[in-house]
Amino acid sequence: MNTNTHAPHRYRNHLVAGVGVAALTLGLTVGITDASAGSFPGENGVLSYTVVKTGDPNANPPVPTTASIFTAEPDGSQKTQLTPSDGRAQESEWSADGKKLVYTKPDPAVRNLARIYVRDLASGQETKITDSGYAYSPTWNRDGTKVAYALRENPGDPATIRWSYSDGSAGGAQLSPNGQNATDPAYSPDGNYIAYSTITSAGQGAPCPGNLESDLWRMDANGSNPTQLTDKDCASRSPSWSPDGTRIAFASTLDAGEHIYILNVGNGQIDPVTSGPNWQGQPTWSPDGELIAYFDNDIQGPRTNDGIRIAAVDGSGDRATGLAGNDPDWQAKSASTVATRTELNVNAMKGSKKLKVGQKKKLVKSAQTNGEITKVKIVCKTSGDKVKGKKAKKRVCGAQEKKKKDPTTAKVVAKPKCDTKVKIKAVVKAQYQQAELAKWKRTWKVKNNTGPGCR
Repeated sequence: MNTNTHAPHRYRNHLVAGVGVAALTLGLTVGITDASAGSFPGENGVLSYTVVKTGDPNANPPVPTTASIFTAEPDGSQKTQLTPSDGRAQESEWSADGKKLVYTKPDPAVRNLARIYVRDLASGQETKITDSGYAYSPTWNRDGTKVAYALRENPGDPATIRWSYSDGSAGGAQLSPNGQNATDPAYSPDGNYIAYSTITSAGQGAPCPGNLESDLWRMDANGSNPTQLTDKDCASRSPSWSPDGTRIAFASTLDAGEHIYILNVGNGQIDPVTSGPNWQGQPTWSPDGELIAYFDNDIQGPRTNDGIRIAAVDGSGDRATGLAGNDPDWQAKSASTVATRTELNVNAMKGSKKLKVGQKKKLVKSAQTNGEITKVKIVCKTSGDKVKGKKAKKRVCGAQEKKKKDPTTAKVVAKPKCDTKVKIKAVVKAQYQQAELAKWKRTWKVKNNTGPGCR
């Protein structure tokens, strides 16, 4: 959540009790919306992010402000739009298996109040999973069956953290303690905890930029044992767990603006990741645990200067992605979504060496794969024509596959019987699960005048 009462207009967002309505659910403000970014362990996938197009309410007819969710590679390439250009979808987060997204968008059937939706990437099917109040900041649990989120039943109400089933079936029990203004939930990678932010002061003289005070808390996934993690008299929010569950990246106004920090959950140590005149928020930890993507807001410059950046967890190597959007979330590629490469290693006689009639040679000494050998093919030719039939091929080339009980290995031997421009080709194919086939082939010639000619 990001509600800075004294910050630039494009840094104001969700409603805070006692401050006023400034939410996408009531008109889609421009700029940051603080979803709690997921960080399930795995291989680094693509980034999802929100692109906001500012409308003109004074135009005739008025032009609405819109928001769309995109995905792209972390280097800014392969941009793909997932939600319509005339919609208002935002705050996306990936499921642990990398196959679904959860996000918020207004429901036109109920005065455009924000609801939580789940989208299956393969089918494009969208499922609404909330039906009351202003719902925002969704976060997945590990097995993908539940989504936790922040909810305000009415404008001006404190926010509570609740959960719903991701398939839209009945759920919605409150998790955060009564009396807390709790936002930005984030499930831990192991599913045992939820980190969140609690607003304790808004517009009442907090000593940090934005005049807002909030702290990070942690509770068990069932809502029990709420524990305060920070107490810095500033705005600390947008928690993102490290994939190993030992640290939390978050945004805070601890030092001359809002920047990204890392909290060691075990000992409470806080280390900075970003700095400088720009304001940074919405951190999302990479699934490999080495990088943090975040939204960088040039509060003095034009909106075209804003965008998504990436830095190592120690702050080094900070770079722009070229993605002009906000709300980044990093997809974790699970074992089921990673296209593991098929490995095929073949130890064979060099193709430059020629065979002699009557001499037995190991053409393929060994072929090994991380998957299975799917095919071993031997082609025999004489004077450019294929020799057909097993008996004929044996009579001319004397080549055969040595059968192995182990499906990950293969061997081919040959003992040619004649030498009329004879060529022997071996082809080995292998495949690991659903990965692309690996193919190897090589051709050898039989020396002339080393035996009888082929009839």
